[in-house]
Amino acid sequence: MRGSIRKRGERSWEIRLYLGRDPKTGAELRQSISFKGSKKAAEAELARLVNQIETGAFLPPGRLTVSEFLDKWIEHIRTRVSARTFERYSSLIEHWIRPELGALPLARLQPLHVQQLYSRALEGPGETGGRAG
Repeated sequence: MRGSIRKRGERSWEIRLYLGRDPKTGAELRQSISFKGSKKAAEAELARLVNQIETGAFLPPGRLTVSEFLDKWIEHIRTRVSARTFERYSSLIEHWIRPELGALPLARLQPLHVQQLYSRALEGPGETGGRAG
């Protein structure tokens, strides 16, 4: 298992996740997350987080920007898509997403930000000839 749960209070739990080893030092990397709710809900959250770790979608809580997230995501998919698809995704990130949303904290990204970006991409000429896809 890649995580565990420990009771902290009346309805408070600590979810501990194992994230692998530091490639430089070999030390175990762990992340602790506080969770409020029932034990069953904490177990469900642990399962969700472990699934994210296993699929490469887990992002530790913090001040991660959209740009930093995109760096992690693009590296994660590099071997999971064709070279042409990877180049296309990289191009879209560099020409459309990063300039508009890169500095935004990921935790503040809202659907409206994405919709506005998409609308601007449809309106203006650019690397895709005015099309966002």
